[in-house]
Amino acid sequence: MDLDFFYRDTVPNRKKLSMVATLVGAKLTKPFPELSSMYRLDYGLADFHVDFMAVAAGIKSLASLRSRAIPVAMGEASLLVGSLADVIQSKRAAGRPKDKAVLDVLEKTLNEIKAQTEQG
Repeated sequence: MDLDFFYRDTVPNRKKLSMVATLVGAKLTKPFPELSSMYRLDYGLADFHVDFMAVAAGIKSLASLRSRAIPVAMGEASLLVGSLADVIQSKRAAGRPKDKAVLDVLEKTLNEIKAQTEQG
């Protein structure tokens, strides 16, 4: 299980990521430095990750992703969550076995949501 956050890759934002890691008691790592600009908050848990990505497969830009994002209330704050259609598009474009493994469930979920929306 993981949470993926998108960020603009700037020096100030990388400094903020480092500060967040310190605040939550995690280490900020770059697990794939030669392949990706992704940073990971490492809590020392093998089955849970929080990743920060500047680029994602199948997503043209952070602005385009944000334009279709859905606001979700988190206490008094609001968090923009990528649309399920964008998640599917990104997983399909990435083409990794772990992404392919969940595509069927995600697509069925999206179809059910569309059907419920059409019914009112």
